[in-house]
Amino acid sequence: MLDDSHFVTGSDNGNISLWSLAKKKPLFTQRQAHGIQPVQKPSKSSAESNDSVAQIQVPQPQPYWITAIHAVPFSDVFITGSWNGTLNVWKIGKELRSFSLIGELNNAKGIVTRIGTHEDSENSLLRVFASLSKEHRLGRWIKAPEHSRNALYSCNIDIQG
Repeated sequence: MLDDSHFVTGSDNGNISLWSLAKKKPLFTQRQAHGIQPVQKPSKSSAESNDSVAQIQVPQPQPYWITAIHAVPFSDVFITGSWNGTLNVWKIGKELRSFSLIGELNNAKGIVTRIGTHEDSENSLLRVFASLSKEHRLGRWIKAPEHSRNALYSCNIDIQG
């Protein structure tokens, strides 16, 4: 929830949508928000000797899912996560009809399963916390990168200005 009547959602096709309670369709949709997964090698297929069969068995690159989303309370900012190594920070437009990417938080090595924030008004910082995992929280169907680990990701964002 962004406010009393607007909210954002993320999906397994990589889209992020901005919704209003007054509409049945999203106000704005950002497609493939975290990019597309790299192309898999044909050597990963089960075909042992036939290259043409191996090419057919390897699926086309798919978008990174939106596995976690968090709206910063009482602001126009929200954060999304996937398993591409970054947390994306988005800002809602003044007219509440669109949003745009304002930054990326790097080195999120794993599948982002949850995002949280804490505002430290004394030091003008927004602390971002994300839980990272080797597996998706609802199952094992996502192949996490080799460098993934179960961890807590933490960073500070200066909110002065």
